[in-house]
Amino acid sequence: MPTVPPPSTNVVPIGAGEPMIRRRPGRPRVVRPQPFVVHDEHEYVAKLSMLAAESIATDPLVITMGEPMSPVERLDLLIQALAREQAGLLFDRERLTAEGRADGVPQLCSRRIECLQRMARLTVEREILKRASGEMDDTTVAKLVAMLTDKTVETVHEVASPEQAAAFEKDLRERVAGTSWSMSD
Repeated sequence: MPTVPPPSTNVVPIGAGEPMIRRRPGRPRVVRPQPFVVHDEHEYVAKLSMLAAESIATDPLVITMGEPMSPVERLDLLIQALAREQAGLLFDRERLTAEGRADGVPQLCSRRIECLQRMARLTVEREILKRASGEMDDTTVAKLVAMLTDKTVETVHEVASPEQAAAFEKDLRERVAGTSWSMSD
């Protein structure tokens, strides 16, 4: 008469009447190799390409940029997208710092600084367009440039060594002071 092996002690039911099971932590008694499956690489690449094209086509920014709008509205939209991106990068940096993982922080900070620089350039371009149409005065543009400069300097001081941050701040402030957008005029 065959004997029935005792139930495994490594499997426990999640709840009464539920077919789902949960494995207890630990190494299984036998590790079976995964079956070898031949994948069609062309089919895989085609599927990835299709998914990428679908993702790009449904992106809200891409859809909105295709609509007719004024150059100032278009720049506003791009600045908002960059602001969301830099906020996400800041969140990721703060999360990594709080977790005590400093491995990705410099890259995140560099990407955030680049994002802030792009925002500054687009903001100045937007204000130039507004000023050319008579919608904006020089004082407002100077305040915006000062705000973005301060934000960039603050981010650099968080990332770089004090000497590097001081040199960057001095160079940036000299460049801004040499333009017609500085607050010192």
